[in-house]
Amino acid sequence: WKHLKQNVNPWDNQVEFATCFLPERSGERSIFPCREDLLEAGLSIAQQNNNSLLVSAETFAATETTGVAELKTYLGQAWSNVTIVATYRRYYEWVVSLHRENNKIKRSLAG
Repeated sequence: WKHLKQNVNPWDNQVEFATCFLPERSGERSIFPCREDLLEAGLSIAQQNNNSLLVSAETFAATETTGVAELKTYLGQAWSNVTIVATYRRYYEWVVSLHRENNKIKRSLAG
């Protein structure tokens, strides 16, 4: 794991992993570029005899059908039984979360 970026928020890793499966033209991918080291780390987890990998990122909501197929192919390199689970987050729950997150970012920028 030493080859991964240090002092990075865990959610940044999740987002930068998820953007690997977004279209190249995606605006989010230009802000959070796909990190090949995270793809390698995921396969490394599989080689350590772990039976599962959980990746949770709202970024996956922007994934198109081809991106889901690419994700399944990627996961299929290491796991023979792949299950991709998608859930719907209610709009008003998401808005409250977004508001809290934006306020947290503003406070951290203010110092």
